[in-house]
Amino acid sequence: MISNDDVARRLKLARDRDLTSPRRGAAHALAGGQRRALRNAARLATGAYALAGAGIAAVTWMRSWQDFDILNLAILPMFLFSATFFPLSTYPDWLEVVIQATPLYHGVELLRSLTTGTVGWYQLFDVAYLAALGLVGTWIASRRVEKLLLT
Repeated sequence: MISNDDVARRLKLARDRDLTSPRRGAAHALAGGQRRALRNAARLATGAYALAGAGIAAVTWMRSWQDFDILNLAILPMFLFSATFFPLSTYPDWLEVVIQATPLYHGVELLRSLTTGTVGWYQLFDVAYLAALGLVGTWIASRRVEKLLLT
């Protein structure tokens, strides 16, 4: 039988090994983890930029506030099927291809690699995809707003 002292000792060991522990985070930052933290922030900002660019481009076609319901029709399935809750392998093959084309999937892949420590060169594709989506969305939005303001 496990005593309360054993449970407390194991919980303390687990907490001390935890990567999100404040002591470990501070020690990591002091040991040169600032560059890693900046890279991680840049990856997260790329995902936010991509979704913001696509959202701004979509908003330029809206005629009234009721059109935001159309946005929810796109966002909700993308959120549910972005491999956040279930692994990609649980979906049928044809749906895996559709899921891998969504920007939220690439953002989730970046976050998953950051939290599990499996960051590699293949993450550059996710960053490039998100950056391209952000650039295209921003370009479309600027062209639409320019056209709407000049007419």
